[in-house]
Amino acid sequence: MLLQPSRTKRIKPKSKIRPLIFKLFGVIVLLVVIEGGTRACVNGVTSRSIQNNTLGVGHVSVASGAPPAAFYYLILGELRNGSITLDDISAAPVNISSLIVTSQNLRFDRAKLVTGKAKLGGTAPYTTTIYLSPKNLGDYLNATVTFTGTYLTATIDGHNLNVIPKLVGHEIVITDGTYRYTVPLPGKEYLPCKPNGIGIGNGITMSCSAATPPPIIARAAK
Repeated sequence: MLLQPSRTKRIKPKSKIRPLIFKLFGVIVLLVVIEGGTRACVNGVTSRSIQNNTLGVGHVSVASGAPPAAFYYLILGELRNGSITLDDISAAPVNISSLIVTSQNLRFDRAKLVTGKAKLGGTAPYTTTIYLSPKNLGDYLNATVTFTGTYLTATIDGHNLNVIPKLVGHEIVITDGTYRYTVPLPGKEYLPCKPNGIGIGNGITMSCSAATPPPIIARAAK
């Protein structure tokens, strides 16, 4: 009787790729959690702090800007391309729908952040953008204002106007050549520099850049 040669069972080597994939996935999840947590913390604390130190402002929001915010803020101490937005501002001489301040490098003191306070530093220039809604303009002109493209339509003192608003000096001028009405620009408290022009589209938008943020924000975050 012939003996059958014994068969040895080949053991497949364990794949080293799968553990690496799991580790990589874990690192990615951790980075996402850190990024999300940093954004939520910085945005929430700074927004509440500025809100608590302003009057006549309906809502404040701070955006962390470009990712990775965790690296920019935790390591470099800045928000790259961050922004601060104030909405529904009761102001003189005209109410403001929104005011947005942006800078390539917004800096909030990290030590102050731990105490719940927003201390703003940053790198000039600061760009301020103000949006006046049809309601803002209508309240000042005591009229109902609407926009169709770049044309403003309103009936003011019984005069029907359908015109393109223009920026002349420190005023927004609404005129058809016969009747002329003006809306003054928001004061330096909100618009610290003179805009070169205006953007028109369901309201009026103005922007300018200055060495400092508007005083309403500078005081609230000092």
